[in-house]
Amino acid sequence: MGRAGEQGKLWTVEEMVGIRREIEDAGLVLEAIENLDPAVWHDVLLDGPKRAAQIEDVKTIIRGWVRLGFRCWDTTSALPGCAGGFQAVGPRRRGYRSMDGPVDDVPIPAGSVWNMVYDPDAAEGFVLP
Repeated sequence: MGRAGEQGKLWTVEEMVGIRREIEDAGLVLEAIENLDPAVWHDVLLDGPKRAAQIEDVKTIIRGWVRLGFRCWDTTSALPGCAGGFQAVGPRRRGYRSMDGPVDDVPIPAGSVWNMVYDPDAAEGFVLP
């Protein structure tokens, strides 16, 4: 899908206020946030060496969201390697798909998660299963 953002660059409250203002100026209401940039929390997702520091970064971002009145953050619909096939099967919540199929056995390339590259200089190879 492309490249993740800049590693270690957290959304500031000021940036979030600006985004919210743009949305509201268009007559819409921003109710929830879906996910974070993988550059901010790839080692949380993949249990990497920067995990503890990235958890603190995620907490900082969430505190900013709370200051702006957000009470919902959705990340449950995305697995780190985009494993398996997501299809509409059985009862589901609006806008969500259920996983129905085998877990893909295609390895995740090093330096990427969710089909996004967070480290373009990563060594050749794959993320461990």
